[in-house]
Amino acid sequence: MKLKKPFQGVPEGEIYPVDYKAGEECPPELLDAAKSLGAVDEKESKTPAK
Repeated sequence: MKLKKPFQGVPEGEIYPVDYKAGEECPPELLDAAKSLGAVDEKESKTPAK
């Protein structure tokens, strides 16, 4: 999922935060944090039910 605004987070396995720019892919482990900050479009994040 792509970010719609800049976001900073610590990806899995790292100890320092990384600056992600709008338009970059959000790492899956940071997706919930990005959603809570409004950095990704919640409508895009919904996946079809299986």
